[in-house]
Amino acid sequence: MRFEALTFLRFIAAAVVVLFHFGRAPLGLSGFLVAGPEMVTFFFVLSGFVMGVSTFNKNVDKTLYWWSRAARILPVYWIAIAFMVATSRWRGEPVEYESLLLNLTLLQAWSPRHALTINAPGWSLSVEAFFYLTFPLLVLQIRKVSISPKILMLSALMLWLITQVALTTVLELGDYKGWTSLSHGLVYYLPISHYCSFMLGLAGSQIVLERRRVLGSDFTSILAIGCASALVLAITNNEAAISSYVNVQFAYGSSLLAPIFLLLIVAVASATPTVSRMLSSRPLVLLGECSFSLYILQFPVYLLSTAFVAAPLRLGPVSGFLSYFVLLIAVSLVSFVCFERPVNTFLRGLFFYSFRSAKGRVAA
Repeated sequence: MRFEALTFLRFIAAAVVVLFHFGRAPLGLSGFLVAGPEMVTFFFVLSGFVMGVSTFNKNVDKTLYWWSRAARILPVYWIAIAFMVATSRWRGEPVEYESLLLNLTLLQAWSPRHALTINAPGWSLSVEAFFYLTFPLLVLQIRKVSISPKILMLSALMLWLITQVALTTVLELGDYKGWTSLSHGLVYYLPISHYCSFMLGLAGSQIVLERRRVLGSDFTSILAIGCASALVLAITNNEAAISSYVNVQFAYGSSLLAPIFLLLIVAVASATPTVSRMLSSRPLVLLGECSFSLYILQFPVYLLSTAFVAAPLRLGPVSGFLSYFVLLIAVSLVSFVCFERPVNTFLRGLFFYSFRSAKGRVAA
């Protein structure tokens, strides 16, 4: 089962992350449009949901699953690292080999000091790798004890609540020392801090699969999606005001909005066929499919755009960013169509052939 209507949401989330990194100053943006850390939480929830929908009710071979995930993310991910390392060398800047090793092995998020090294957006892939590693084991355990979708959702919500209480306590006790500190890394990058998002997405997928219903009408679908979107906008546009009003410093960028994002995902996944088709047009789906390259290549393309477009043409901040963003989309589309998808297909096929051959030799 696939929910193509969800694919375009990936592009929106990735674009917001890019705006967060490079568009705030030149465009003077604020609120939802620069809610980059919050959008990473959306990715985590969506990962749990999509993996739950696509594989939960199937017999999952752990080795095949892990290879498929590696084939999906590592080629472009490693290319981005290679470019950033080469750029640092060209500039005469030192490359810390410990950071490089942690990035290559997707372990950087476990070390707060290294989470944003080499290619900063890669920290979220380090978190996703933890999800991928544990997912087959988690599915087997859930099946073993026969946890119902409702109990799974309650468990995920409890994990989310415990996580947020712990993170908020760290922020409130005065131990938080800012974004360059160890405490910042522990609150915002540590994979354990985000596991509740993945669990909520997984639990939501099971409820959707169990019910297998769409919303009653096109109007109801649009209303549900609109209300969930409005709630996301209301919170991300007023984070400072909310914290000030309740006098609590929330970790907005560390899975706090995961339940709200799940509502949006479920609303889109449960939309009527007519609304789903509107969100599943080929151009929108293609943009969503290239969102991984858009996300992971944003820093390499920014360096290229700055050196070979903005500087030679003497572009101002606004025109410089707009030209960069257009170039990033173009590069991401080319990357997906000409590299990411073909390499993924080749690697999956190669492993599947080797896997089948190995099983045949054992059987013989």
